[in-house]
Amino acid sequence: MTVAPPTATGPAAAPGPRPADGSPADCDSAAGNAPSSVADLLRRTAAERPDADAVLTPRGRAGDATRPYDALTFAGLDAAANRFAAALASRGVRPGERVALMVRPGGRFAVAVFGTLRAGAAAVLIDPGLGVPAVLRCLREVSPTGFVGEPIAVAAARAIGRLDGVKAWVSAGGAVPGAIGWDRFGTLGVADFVPPAVRRTDPAAVIFTSGSTGPAKGVAYEHGMFLAQIEQLRAGYDLPPGEIDVPAFPLFALFDVGLSATMVVPRMHPSRPAHVRPEEILGPIRERSATRAFGSPALWKKVLKDAADRGVTLPSVTALLSAGAPIPPRTHEWARAVLPAGAQLHTPYGATEALPICTTGTDEVLGETAARTREGAGTCVGRPFPGVSLRIVAEVHGPISSIDEARELPAGEIGEVIVSGPAVTREYVNRPEQTRRAKIADPAAPNGVWHRMGDVGYLDDRGRLWFCGRQAHVVRTADGPVYPVRGEAILNELAGVRRTAIVGAGEAGRQRPVIVAECEPGARSERLRADLRDRAAASTVIGEPRAVLFRRTLPTDVRHNTKIDRAALAEWAARLLASPLRRRLARA
Repeated sequence: MTVAPPTATGPAAAPGPRPADGSPADCDSAAGNAPSSVADLLRRTAAERPDADAVLTPRGRAGDATRPYDALTFAGLDAAANRFAAALASRGVRPGERVALMVRPGGRFAVAVFGTLRAGAAAVLIDPGLGVPAVLRCLREVSPTGFVGEPIAVAAARAIGRLDGVKAWVSAGGAVPGAIGWDRFGTLGVADFVPPAVRRTDPAAVIFTSGSTGPAKGVAYEHGMFLAQIEQLRAGYDLPPGEIDVPAFPLFALFDVGLSATMVVPRMHPSRPAHVRPEEILGPIRERSATRAFGSPALWKKVLKDAADRGVTLPSVTALLSAGAPIPPRTHEWARAVLPAGAQLHTPYGATEALPICTTGTDEVLGETAARTREGAGTCVGRPFPGVSLRIVAEVHGPISSIDEARELPAGEIGEVIVSGPAVTREYVNRPEQTRRAKIADPAAPNGVWHRMGDVGYLDDRGRLWFCGRQAHVVRTADGPVYPVRGEAILNELAGVRRTAIVGAGEAGRQRPVIVAECEPGARSERLRADLRDRAAASTVIGEPRAVLFRRTLPTDVRHNTKIDRAALAEWAARLLASPLRRRLARA
């Protein structure tokens, strides 16, 4: 069953295959007012709403309704981005080259992103939560010619990064030997700088994956892909200009500016959303009358529970967004208690390589799908966005070179999720084998490829996608596959259980499920272990487990603090089950 895309309502067109003749047909100079990059959208908004705030950064801690905000208008951001682009050009950074950005969220991050795009260079974005060794590996993989970062990042990269190709080292904070200070850098370019013309198919960014299922990979984005994402969000959520957003993810600077929205930067560590102080999200929403906000499931679990427990409401909000992992129904219940009538918590589904794909919201979840999720049906992630096509195909453990080789499955049958659309990326940077395994060629697809999500799921008879887990995490038993997400939802309903993970023990094809449970304080007991075992054995989607193990906390990904690291848990469980002494300690 194929879910075809609804008709797109926005003006963005799919970038399509790269022009064979290299013609500049997509350039602004040849296309009139049609934007070729998100930087063009900034220029347009700066002309239409020059004095409106583009970025607001709070000073002081949340809770003080009188605290000041540093403001950067759209006109100010546009002018600063132009100076930044001119400075990059003055240091020899050329169109198509890459500039690594390790700047904390705020006005300077926005200037660096849009200045890089305006220079015709590609912005390299890496999650610092990956850790120093992994970040340095990512940097060497993409060979940047510019590096802009906080002083500690610049100093570390210069000392141990072995980044010999960097022409412009820029500190976004204090002085760093060998680097140019932020204020001085903005004066280096020529006053009459003319940005180079770009096409929608030109490189715009390299965004690294979270590394939750292997080493982080650099995803190659083109300008047209960002434009398509913005139009899909605009059409999917009916987002008018002039909204106020509180995004807990730095990349949303691109989307907010592209949507002519004000971005209010929350005071938090972007790689530790689960540790945010709730007031650092709730405060900016109330202080600035924000209309929407974005955060990971772990963030909203903490923030919305806090608000619901204290009776705090958010009357200005029309939509909350969350992505990165399935949202538990309980979080939707807190959202309903906090948000005004008509507002919802929306959960767009996607990946770094293809975003957004599908969406659902509080009304649909609490009105229908949550009950089925609790029974083991999987997590409904909704219907495709405008312009997105989605198929479920038979699992293949290896490359699929052509869409003609993919066997499509009927509604209700679980298989591999593949997607195509104007925002679906074509390749990983300098990783041809990973690209070959993740992409399926199709000349009829908007960007010439379908992306293999690495997820398993099924489509229902209404065209909605039900997510059943990651393909790599499926437990392959002698009696057939066990899909973790389906079974975990059943186990998580037990009193005293905070969350669970189902992993496989043994060789693929002869594995048995192992349940690893994170419990509420004081709830761990042999009675609970027996209840978990009995519930699993009675379920047709799990079966008799090999063992039930307890852990104080389940490991999660570095970006969203939500995706359970089942591979790490499987290794831990295997070591534990191989050692009688460790097994006894785990039962304690």
